[in-house]
Amino acid sequence: MADGAGRAGEWIPSVLAAADKRLSEVRRSVPDAGGLVIASDQTDARAYAGHLARITGTSPTVVLSDDDGASARIDEFASGDARWMVAVRMVSEGVDVPRLAVGVYATSTATPLYFAQAVGRFVRARRRGETASVFLPSVPRLVDLANAMEAERDHALDRPLTAEEQGRTSRPRTP
Repeated sequence: MADGAGRAGEWIPSVLAAADKRLSEVRRSVPDAGGLVIASDQTDARAYAGHLARITGTSPTVVLSDDDGASARIDEFASGDARWMVAVRMVSEGVDVPRLAVGVYATSTATPLYFAQAVGRFVRARRRGETASVFLPSVPRLVDLANAMEAERDHALDRPLTAEEQGRTSRPRTP
């Protein structure tokens, strides 16, 4: 994956550091807030877990879709207060971790359904005022999916688009 300015090897350490900083900010008001890194494969997941361990001093929970204990590790993370989970193919509709507040979309999967399910892991506020942040590379396909999702949200909230937003979306909106 690239961010338009460099290779994945340069992008991921800096984005994980920024995401962990954001998680620390969120945890000031939501002490059990957690973060999730969505990886493409087991090799990437282990590498991302290593980066997070170096950044935080604590090994994150790693959940691989073909591990027997994957569901139990997700449940343990969901009910605990650990900072980070790194997962491969574990963002389907059945996965619910309401305390997720920060995400890193570090997978090459870019279908609308997968992207929506992934972002959906972070928008489950338990209390008024909770926020979610998702870090993703500046890949045109992902940016388009994020913009479309934002436009749908705004339409559902009946919020008028700003002039800048109108330039980013191809769908006309009515106030």
